[in-house]
Amino acid sequence: MKGLILILILTVYLSCNYIPCSSSSDLDNVKQLTNQLLIAGIYKPDEFTKQDFEEYSNSDSTYLEVEADGKISLHNFPGKTFGAREDEKLTTVDGSGSWTTSFESGTTILNVNITFKQKGVSPTPPFRLFKKSDKYFILIDFGDPDNCTSVRLRQQ
Repeated sequence: MKGLILILILTVYLSCNYIPCSSSSDLDNVKQLTNQLLIAGIYKPDEFTKQDFEEYSNSDSTYLEVEADGKISLHNFPGKTFGAREDEKLTTVDGSGSWTTSFESGTTILNVNITFKQKGVSPTPPFRLFKKSDKYFILIDFGDPDNCTSVRLRQQ
């Protein structure tokens, strides 16, 4: 009976995303964002993302721009990141909009409202903000949340 309970607990624990995702495991949570100017700038896929996702392996033109005044823009992102799987012709997407911050699940969240230039792109989930050394990282989650699939963008 104890073995069955242990197996049940482990199954629930392992399947519900309670274990930190590998994409954020080496990053620090941003518990308080004291100045929005700190996160302003250009963000590009880091080596982790380039190695883990074929779409990003040659993504030198992919970048996210965060402006201190609350504007945000996405350039040349693989369509798959934002649910554009249905249309194979839609290889990259671009968009712009606005962002605000909130605190959730132990880190700062960028709540984004992005309008894409291309049709058939899903609304974006909130982006998660982390820090490592003196650089900020933005993680964009996609796919099944239990799979811990995130694109990591490093502040330049």
